[in-house]
Amino acid sequence: MPRVVAYMDDLFFQMKLAETAKHLGIEVKVASNADSLLQLMEPAPSLVIVDLNARSEPLAAAQKLRAAQPHLRMIGFLSHVQTGLAQQAKSAGFDEVMPRSQFSSNLPDILASALKSNAQLAISAPGNSDFLRAERRHRGSAPGIQLASPGCSEHSFCGRNTRSTFRSPPRSARRSLRSR
Repeated sequence: MPRVVAYMDDLFFQMKLAETAKHLGIEVKVASNADSLLQLMEPAPSLVIVDLNARSEPLAAAQKLRAAQPHLRMIGFLSHVQTGLAQQAKSAGFDEVMPRSQFSSNLPDILASALKSNAQLAISAPGNSDFLRAERRHRGSAPGIQLASPGCSEHSFCGRNTRSTFRSPPRSARRSLRSR
């Protein structure tokens, strides 16, 4: 199972991250300070997400993390008006820095990329046919939790349970209901 570690103290975003990850079958661990972030690095996660507006020095924590694990993928998010902080984050070693609104709207795709990177690592490892079977099972059989297809524009994950199945009655039935 892919692992994502997040460094944030905003409860709203913690819950949003947890629910989206749950739907995709991804394990999420959340740290609220630099020490707990570094403790969550074993086993190595597929992705680290950092709220750059967290109260306890997220840039310093990210620099320590980058020094300890230089190949780890890190994504940061912040307010869209904080261009200076975005530049500091890029120089601190973040792979991507994006506004909070973009992060929020692309969260399922961001987490799905952790699934893909985990799948690529498993495919390249010799003798990992069990993982491949589980990956195929995850994509094909879990209702409402399928990864996005390129043609899907409204939702980042599509399936039978993502939209309401309610259909209004035919016009003839609506007319008879109004006349009562």
